[in-house]
Amino acid sequence: MASLAGLTAVPGEAVYGAPKHAAIGFSLSTLADLRPAGIKDIDISCVCPDGIWTPILHDKLTDPASALSFSGRLLRPEQVVEAIRKILDRPRPVTAVPAWRGLQARRPRSG
Repeated sequence: MASLAGLTAVPGEAVYGAPKHAAIGFSLSTLADLRPAGIKDIDISCVCPDGIWTPILHDKLTDPASALSFSGRLLRPEQVVEAIRKILDRPRPVTAVPAWRGLQARRPRSG
């Protein structure tokens, strides 16, 4: 488990995002080591969910500075579990939940 905060730099979330970036980087580097070594029966997948309805975000719901942290509609834990189930059937190195937020997080920001 990582987070959308691991896919891009988010102002005000350096401490939160750093280990998420590290988890994704370590996972992708390990996968890059496994494949050339001929190891194909081990899959590594990073799940990067948007904000999940947990106490960590309760105080952020009305904070405009937290707008990049989540889409405004928090995920339920069951939604993340369902995404993980899908990845077990079809592994992918990185999966954003929901997918559109991954695209949005990676989009270059102007000025």
